[in-house]
Amino acid sequence: MALDMNPEVRAQWCAALRSGEYQQGRAELRSADHKKHCCLGVLTDLAARAGVPVDWETAILPYLVTAWAGLTYGNPMLARGHLTATGANDDEKWTFAEIADDIDGGQS
Repeated sequence: MALDMNPEVRAQWCAALRSGEYQQGRAELRSADHKKHCCLGVLTDLAARAGVPVDWETAILPYLVTAWAGLTYGNPMLARGHLTATGANDDEKWTFAEIADDIDGGQS
């Protein structure tokens, strides 16, 4: 089962996570040198590209990004239901591809 969010944004996010365009980082949306992003940072970057004003100084999704993506929380539970996006990225050290697989319910 796919993560409950705007389906178009979900597709964009999963494609971006799988694209190889982003270098994976941990514990912050985007590194100080802007070279690494966590999985939520990738979504935040997509929102910024779509014209959403973003605050990069938070560890979870800014409110406007959360609303744009159609999510309820700034650190959404992944499809498996027992792990947040930051938990998968930072604690479990899942790859972006593994996170994308979970976000879209394994439909890569």
